Amino acid sequence: MSCLLMAGAAFLLCRCCGRCRIRDCSICKKMFRVLRIDKFSDTKINLVVSEASWTGDYEYTQVRVTAGDEVVSTEVSDDGNYRQGFEFFIAQGTSVVLVELLDDSGNVLANLPLDPLLDLRMCSGQPGFDKQALDMDDVATDITRARIVLAIYDQSFAEDSRFHHILDRVDQEDRILVEQQLLQTYHANYGSADEDPDHAKISEFELARKTCSGPVHVYGGWGSKREVYIAVLGPPQCHDWTLGVWETKEAYDGHKDAQERINLLRVLSVQAEPTRQDVFVINFMVTKTQRQRLVMERIDRSRDVWVDMIKIVVDYVHERRARRQQHRKGHHAA
Repeated sequence: MSCLLMAGAAFLLCRCCGRCRIRDCSICKKMFRVLRIDKFSDTKINLVVSEASWTGDYEYTQVRVTAGDEVVSTEVSDDGNYRQGFEFFIAQGTSVVLVELLDDSGNVLANLPLDPLLDLRMCSGQPGFDKQALDMDDVATDITRARIVLAIYDQSFAEDSRFHHILDRVDQEDRILVEQQLLQTYHANYGSADEDPDHAKISEFELARKTCSGPVHVYGGWGSKREVYIAVLGPPQCHDWTLGVWETKEAYDGHKDAQERINLLRVLSVQAEPTRQDVFVINFMVTKTQRQRLVMERIDRSRDVWVDMIKIVVDYVHERRARRQQHRKGHHAA
């Protein structure tokens, strides 16, 4: 017993020494957990940096997040919208996760220290938190009221079978943002993923189509744009699966007719606009000979999430149609 206490004291001394990397030793690392000096093991999480706001004359900014040796940074933004996701490693023994708002020269404007235990709940079964706005501490003298919108969640969510095949259709670089949007949609429509076993019966298509709903700006003539609400509707509300455009979310929730509808079977392509980072385009056929395009700008999520999810739903609709046709052929052959 006395040997154990001495070992614990030695480890505590080592822990307080900034030059010592005792956790590089797997035996010592395990002993720290046994002695409850470290309350959590090495953990990989998903980190989504959405946006930041502040009062001050800074146009170009970026966000840096640090946990020990782990450092990730967003790209520089000219409007405080970053919409980037990262796989983030929090090592055992990490005492703080530091979120910093930087100018384009790398100077710290504001920061937000997060306690892994209290703020990130690293000891719980589901560490992290849903998307929320957090107040930052001002560092630069000419900036005030800095806030940042973050979401942090456990990577094990990506292994949920209800999301697996959807994420398989997404490029690796976009997976974290798409996954976060799927999680947000699931919580908004069905509550906690562990709340009701009946929710396991929700189809991938149903979840994907609900994720394709939200506010966007639609471009009109002469570069004008207006905010609208888009969503995917299908039987029994309408004959075919369509992407509808409503004036407001209230109009959609009130089951009013859409101002415009695009038959998803007639969509030719969904593309990111290469010259405008927030804009995407849906090209579709109105008739067999008439082609049209709908130009939209994202509001509440990454442009690439819209592109990926609309493509996925279009693919699902084509696959459903192919299965129906195959079933009819088999039925007639019988």
